[in-house]
Formats: sequence, C-alpha cells, structure tokens
Amino acid sequence: MSRFAALSALFAVLLLPACDAGHRHQDLAKTTVERSVGKGGAAVSLSDGPLYRLSGAGAETLSLRLDSGYDAGEMTVTLTPGRGLLMNDMPVMHFDLAAGEYYEIPVSLDAMPAGRYYLHLHCRVKVDGRETARVLSAIVLVGEPDEVAAQKTMDPGPVVLPAEEVILHEEE
Repeated sequence: MSRFAALSALFAVLLLPACDAGHRHQDLAKTTVERSVGKGGAAVSLSDGPLYRLSGAGAETLSLRLDSGYDAGEMTVTLTPGRGLLMNDMPVMHFDLAAGEYYEIPVSLDAMPAGRYYLHLHCRVKVDGRETARVLSAIVLVGEPDEVAAQKTMDPGPVVLPAEEVILHEEE
C-alpha cells in the first residue's frame, strides 16, 4: 500500500466521527431541561402569608390556609407552638391533595403578654411513593399594633430558630 493510500485511509477514519458530531449537537439542542428555581422540600406554602394577628383577649381561633403545588398525594401537618404561645391541643391534620385546593387548619391559640410569637407547621407530603417535607412558621402578633411595637423595641434581638435540613437526591 502506498503512503498516499495509507494517509488517506487514516485521514478518512479520523474524520468520519467528526461528520457525525454535528448531528449529536443538534439532538442535544432539542433536549429540554427541567430546572427548579425554588427551595428544596415539599411545595407547600401559607396562602395568606406568614403574618397573623390576635387581639390578645383570651383564647382565639386562628384559621391557617395552606396551598400545595401537587395534583395528588397525601399531606400530614403537625403544629408546634413557639415559646410563649399556648395551644389547647397539638393537632395532626391529614389531607388528600388535589389540584387547585386550599387546606384550612383551625387552631385555638392563647398568649398573655402582647408580642410576637411563632407557630411552626411541619408539613410532610407523600406523592407517588416519594416523601418530602417543609417546615413553615406563621408569625402571630398578639395585642394591639402599639403594644406589639412597644414590646418589639424591648426585644433583645433576632430570634434564632434551630433548623436541620436533609436533601435527598433520587438516583435514576
């Protein structure tokens, strides 16, 4: 075999994969990638925002409204009062999820001194055998706005809430 034929064969063998590379690039360009810009965990939120107000005259019933981004599945919500906030019972609520639904949670609360309190909602969602969780905190202002503002000026500083998060990655 002549040198020219050997070089031509080698050149052809090296260039054949390059001819196919353009087609692979076009296939990758057509591929859609689903991106998530939200926080990890269950897609659950307080529909009316995190701020709630009580008059401060004894026990009152507060209605929390949860919104979920799921079409189906099950949700379990456990309520835990923060320091200084009293609940008559520690309810555990179970909901069957459906698209476009809101989930009402009535809570009987009491707090004696006017001020700012926290009610924690531990939400666990199970969809298609996969379980995710999120903890939400509702801010409960007790008393008239002037009383709450006066109490806030005496506040020693930011409230540090302990948190623990585990991120699970599903292998394909």
